[in-house]
Amino acid sequence: MKFGIIAAILSLSVHAATYHVSTGGSDANDGSSGSPLATIQAAANLVANGDKVLIQPGAYSEHSIVLENSGIVFESVQRHGAIIDAGGLDAAIITGTADDITLRGLVIRNAVRGMHQGMIHTAAGGWRIEDCVLENVGGEGNAISSYEGPESNADGFVLLRTIMQDNAGLGLEGFGDWNNDARQVNDVPDYTVKDCIFRRNNLAGMNTGYNGAANKLLYTDKTTYDGCISYDNYGNGIWMDFGNRNFSIINCTVFGNHCGVDPNCGDPSGKNCSPNCSGIFSEANPGPGIIKNNVVYRNCIAGINVGESQNITVEDNIAFENGFWDIHIRCCCGDTRDVIHDCIFRNNTVSASSDVKTECAPWAHAPSYNLTWENIMQISSFDIPLITPSCTNTPAGQFADQIQESVTIDDALADAVAGETVTVPVFGRKAIGHEDGVWVTDVYDLNCRYVKLYMDEENMNTVEQAVGQFAVAVPTNLEIELAKKDEYDVRATMGPISVSAVDRAASPLRDPVLIRRAGCVIVRLDSPGSRLEIVTIRGRLVETCSGTGSAVHQLDLSVLAPGTYLLRVVEGARGSATRFCIH
Repeated sequence: MKFGIIAAILSLSVHAATYHVSTGGSDANDGSSGSPLATIQAAANLVANGDKVLIQPGAYSEHSIVLENSGIVFESVQRHGAIIDAGGLDAAIITGTADDITLRGLVIRNAVRGMHQGMIHTAAGGWRIEDCVLENVGGEGNAISSYEGPESNADGFVLLRTIMQDNAGLGLEGFGDWNNDARQVNDVPDYTVKDCIFRRNNLAGMNTGYNGAANKLLYTDKTTYDGCISYDNYGNGIWMDFGNRNFSIINCTVFGNHCGVDPNCGDPSGKNCSPNCSGIFSEANPGPGIIKNNVVYRNCIAGINVGESQNITVEDNIAFENGFWDIHIRCCCGDTRDVIHDCIFRNNTVSASSDVKTECAPWAHAPSYNLTWENIMQISSFDIPLITPSCTNTPAGQFADQIQESVTIDDALADAVAGETVTVPVFGRKAIGHEDGVWVTDVYDLNCRYVKLYMDEENMNTVEQAVGQFAVAVPTNLEIELAKKDEYDVRATMGPISVSAVDRAASPLRDPVLIRRAGCVIVRLDSPGSRLEIVTIRGRLVETCSGTGSAVHQLDLSVLAPGTYLLRVVEGARGSATRFCIH
């Protein structure tokens, strides 16, 4: 197999359509930049595979937008500028059976839905929701519902830098298909939830032991929560509930989640209760699963809770002053669940004032076995602004006057241009790495704005000491020099870092645009200088080629042996991976 730029395919890239939508447009227009459409649905009706819809800022009173054409990007020209408002109608705002849909930069709000129903409802593969705000779902509804069923395929779902807030139900609910006895039939594969915020969900006060939480996933395979922030929800902050395999919860911050307390909790017999809310909860999962490098503090009842799960590793976490237990195991129930076994708890730091529950409660239906506990460290203080939840049956948010989420980087940068020095509010950072001779991290606020920050060693030490690798309620101010300010890409420096060094580090990579055809996948590379690789699942390189930022390469999959491969875009030391299968 050889890579080449095929004329017909190159023509597709050059002539792929871009449609425009504006509040001042008309659906009788052709959708060009000078003649925009008035509704997103009108654009959705016109697009073909590989097209893009650019939506101007403003309020769009739409609901029941149906997406039936695959491979489309719907992007707000201004991040959080295009607002789709259902006005309280009882309907999903966006549904779709089309694969490979991207929603970017939109605010979507004010639908009324029932339990297990989503304001965004998808049962198709390859959906990406990036840089969006999903809020104010009424009834008992969710912001997002994503389901795998006998006639649907919700694989490859990506949720990136998106805020789910002030919803009656869950911020995110997704599950595979199972029979009436809740026995596994078909997992949802490849969920990715990265750098997202869940706050003030389950305002309807639904049962926190059943469907009330910030989010909930059942029967998934290869799910990753990475870098997410979950706070002030009524129920669990992150909930892997039943049948999940091969999952990771890493680098997340979970704090201030609350619920009512069973009156048996804290009784003289030894806190003899089953926690109905925790910071992070793995419930009845066969695993394997890993809960690693998370910071979990001041949640009601329990911090990290592992119940009836197997092959779970809980390591390198900080759990501080979480109700009764910083780490808790549960051994229940009489409903065909397997017992908790073959789990490892190691190198975790907990508070001196909360317990770690290492054995099953007296009421347990079956004993645990093969649980390993290694190197539990205790601390008596945690030098950050701490909030204290009230553990009551009132689902409303509790911290409007304590968590400064309205203080944003975007407001600080509103009038700034590249080359200016600006003071920005920072609520946390990513791990610090070293690229092309400079230190690099991402700093962020509670509006999901991430700034790529390049530092010399002196300023790296300053940032490392001043800003923790987790989210907090009150920001630290950093003085930065703005190097680039695009709507979805902001970069800055601290110290004598040249602009050329920032440019060499390259733009944040977006996943390649995949256009599905019979027997092949067409890939458009958006990042100049990027390299495309196909590798086997064991890592053997099959093919590679370089992108120019506009070329489209046709990959003839028919010559590959049946199996699973990685289609990987790499630039410098960074890259992204998209798995695809050849049947």
